[in-house]
Amino acid sequence: MEKNIDIDEVTLTKLKAISAFENLSVKTLMEKAIHIFVEDMEMKYINAV
Repeated sequence: MEKNIDIDEVTLTKLKAISAFENLSVKTLMEKAIHIFVEDMEMKYINAV
C-alpha cells in the first residue's frame, strides 16, 4: 500500500542529508523510521493493557 506524505522543505532537506550519510534512499529511510515508530506505539499499547 502506498500513501503520499506531504513533507515540508526543511524536513525533506534533513532526510536527504541523513540518507546520504546512511547510504540509503529517502524512501527507505522514511520506511525504516515509520516501521520503528509503529513498533514503539504497539509496545506502548501492549504495556498499557
